[in-house]
This record gives sequence, structure tokens and C-alpha cells, in this order.
Amino acid sequence: MMKVRDVMNKNPVLLKPNMSLRDASRILIENRISGAPVVDQNEKLIGFIMLGDIIRFIKDRFVSVGIITLPTPFDFMDFYQYDIPVETKQSLKKEIEETKVSDVMCRRVHGVNPDEDLWSIIYILAKKNVSHIPVVDNEKRVIGIVTRGDVIKALSESEEISD
Repeated sequence: MMKVRDVMNKNPVLLKPNMSLRDASRILIENRISGAPVVDQNEKLIGFIMLGDIIRFIKDRFVSVGIITLPTPFDFMDFYQYDIPVETKQSLKKEIEETKVSDVMCRRVHGVNPDEDLWSIIYILAKKNVSHIPVVDNEKRVIGIVTRGDVIKALSESEEISD
């Protein structure tokens, strides 16, 4: 029976809650990943942040200054561009530098045990509609991560279907 430990990435990128969104974004991009667990000083899982969370943060700021408003007939056009004022760009850049990961991260995170059956992970990925699942030890310290890609790769390469 294939276990989580058989497919997990044993060296996950971990982020700290007091990091700025700017630093977290750089780490995610440099590592070519779309999200990472957020851990406390003991590497215990306290949250998860995705690039999508950062984009939503930016979108919320656009809404707050009136840049994104109700839909218009032009929203479907690819060539439609909005000229964002320089002051807004500067303000947003400053907010990204000052806002902490803990202010934006998802706090409701499901961690799994490395000895869980791979099919349990498939169920969680489908039911919760998540793309990453942190793997934690008995003390909730992050020891790995499993992504949709890891699971699909394992399924495509495995001859094993367990009960």
C-alpha cells in the first residue's frame, strides 16, 4: 500500500508568519512553487499561503481605491487596459512590503501524517479542493508536502491499487 511518505517532498519550502508578502512572494517564485506552509519558530504548522492569496490581497486593495468596480461590457476584452495611477502603485508596493504573511495566510490548514494511505490524500485533495497538503509529524511539525502533481505522478507510475 502506497503511503504519503512515498510521494511527499521531504524538503518543503517553509515560510514564517512575520515575513513580508514581498519576501514570501520572492521565495515562492524563486522555488517555482505556488504555495508553502507557514510555520512557527518550532516549525509547527500554523497556516498556508498561496500566490493566489497574494493576488487576492492586491485585488482587495484595488477595490478599496476604486480601481476594480462593478463589471463593465469591456471586461471581456483582452485589449482593455486600465491605467493605474503611479501613487496607487507606490502605495500598493509599500503595503506588500509591510504586510505580513500572517495577515494574508489561510489558517485553516489540514496536515496529514506521513503514514496515511495515498488514497486518503486523493480524497482530501478532491473534497477540500486544495492543491497542496502539508505533511506533519505527531507534534504538528512540517516534515514534507504533497501536491496534486505528486499524487498524479504516483498514480500514473504505480501498478498498485490497494484495498
